[in-house]
Amino acid sequence: MVDRRQFIVGLFAGAATVAGCSASSTSEHLERAADAPPTGVPLTGAPATATPQPTPPTVTPSPPLPSPTLSAAPIASPTQQPTLSPTPSAQPNPTAAPPSPTLTSAEIAQPANPGPEAWMQAAAEMRRISIATGDQAYGAIIVKAGRIVGLGVSKVVVNRDPTAHAEMEAIRDACRRLDTADLSGSTMVSTSRACCMCETAATYARVSRMVYGAGLTDAGAPRTCAS
Repeated sequence: MVDRRQFIVGLFAGAATVAGCSASSTSEHLERAADAPPTGVPLTGAPATATPQPTPPTVTPSPPLPSPTLSAAPIASPTQQPTLSPTPSAQPNPTAAPPSPTLTSAEIAQPANPGPEAWMQAAAEMRRISIATGDQAYGAIIVKAGRIVGLGVSKVVVNRDPTAHAEMEAIRDACRRLDTADLSGSTMVSTSRACCMCETAATYARVSRMVYGAGLTDAGAPRTCAS
């Protein structure tokens, strides 16, 4: 019985000793842990070690792709057109007078009631225009097929041309408008009797008849005269 108690007392005493050792060891470990510096924090006075940054990956540039070789077809040169030289007859003559445009008698205002009286009024209007422009008091027209085809205003003074009588201007105007030098079948109506020069010109133009003055005097066919 005594031995059993001593055994139990000894058992408890051993357990207490073991517990004390364990507590002492645990306390010692805690004190050491408290004195130890935190992990990752450098000790006082010791240089801090920089955390190495990750090195970026090195990108190796790809070599440039070779440019494709284009074999362009040769461009054909345009065929040169032959130069055509104008024939001598087609070359303009610098000394020749420019051709007059072909005009029609429709461009002249025709009287509402055509007839000798109306035509003499038209010749009188040419005389009025001559006076208004500072020229001689003469006027004339050319009538053919019942229509006025030529107008004549005296331009002796204006153009400084002694041949620019009203009758001469009327003949020239009619030839330009009709695009002909043949006034066969026409009548020259003038405010005064045509002078020798104008009557001769009327002959060359083949004017068929002459009428002049307010009284509508019929002078018949023009004749060539010397004075």
